[in-house]
Amino acid sequence: MKSWKLIQHCQQNGEERRGAILVLAAALLVLIFIFTAFTTDVGLITLDQTRLQVAVDSATLGASMDFPDGEAAVLASVDEMLRLNGFDPAGNPELQVTPQFGNWDDSLMEFVPSSFDASNALRVQVTNTSIPAQFGTVMGRQHYTTRAEAIASRGGGVPRDVVLVLDASLSMQARMSNGLTRMENTQAAAARLVDALGSRDRVGLSIFSWKDRNRWRHELTGVTEQKLHFNHQPTTNRIRELKPGEYEIYTNIGGGLRAGLEVFLDDMDPRTGREAEELEQIMILLSDGQPNRAEPYPVPDDGPNGMVPRLWEMRWFYDEYESIRRWANTIKARGIKLFVITVSDEAYSHVMQQAASPPEEGQDTFFYHVSNGPDDYLELLRTFEEIGNYTRKPKLVK
Repeated sequence: MKSWKLIQHCQQNGEERRGAILVLAAALLVLIFIFTAFTTDVGLITLDQTRLQVAVDSATLGASMDFPDGEAAVLASVDEMLRLNGFDPAGNPELQVTPQFGNWDDSLMEFVPSSFDASNALRVQVTNTSIPAQFGTVMGRQHYTTRAEAIASRGGGVPRDVVLVLDASLSMQARMSNGLTRMENTQAAAARLVDALGSRDRVGLSIFSWKDRNRWRHELTGVTEQKLHFNHQPTTNRIRELKPGEYEIYTNIGGGLRAGLEVFLDDMDPRTGREAEELEQIMILLSDGQPNRAEPYPVPDDGPNGMVPRLWEMRWFYDEYESIRRWANTIKARGIKLFVITVSDEAYSHVMQQAASPPEEGQDTFFYHVSNGPDDYLELLRTFEEIGNYTRKPKLVK
């Protein structure tokens, strides 16, 4: 009898344990389901957040490049770039897009809203409330929300050193279609470019040709007029004072390139730290004629270490076009971006075109030719404006 009761007692306890295990297993299944739902929806939210941030970054940076075309063009570009990246403001009413113009303070890392005309930066904020919940619906969530923001600064992000190398030969007194001389139109366009540079940019100036009485035989060359400086006004003033043939009537383009390079090499206060790492060096060469004097070739070669040859290394004869090619190669080998502008049909040549830096992403050409004819002065202004846009190339700062 006692054995039978013991067996009954064990059976009852086993059934109770099995019942408890079933309850526990059901609870665990619910927890696993909730965890799976949470993990799946979090993955979807993270994926959409990443896609949205990439789209907003692209739209902000791309639209900032349209600043020269006006406020409406920038705003239209924001919507178009978002659409191309899979977020269409016109087709999705749940997508809230807020573009805003302002000024970026690089030292404070702060964006201050302003009018379009007074702005140097664009901020785009996008909120997407249309992400459908998957397993989260069992918890009463029908949609999730993601947000993204980006700020692009024009000229405030990357410091730049810009050196202008201008032709001051006698042919610069020839008149363009507006009745002003090539020199006068160049002065107006170049001064406008300098005035538009940012507070973190430095500028310098060299001209050609110039009579260097300290050099034997090859005395016609280029000369530094202004060293690199954060104060842009002295360079602007000197540009406006230039006169055709002020020093010499000849055209030593290679000498101008060498003088422009020396502005960089003779930098008395080079940048350090983060600015030195981000620095972009730019040279802008303008000439209106064929070279009729040659600069001695750089030694030991036309690579990054090329320098003016010493007296005993000089030759009797140098080729004008080879001089341009070698000094241009020396400049580019040092990582300096070289823009070349030729004004008038007499100045255009294959050598001048090859002297310019090769195309790169975001910049189709570094060579510009302004032909003789109606509106040539407007083409010159547009050329300097386009180069100016490169010097203020936007950068994502947040």
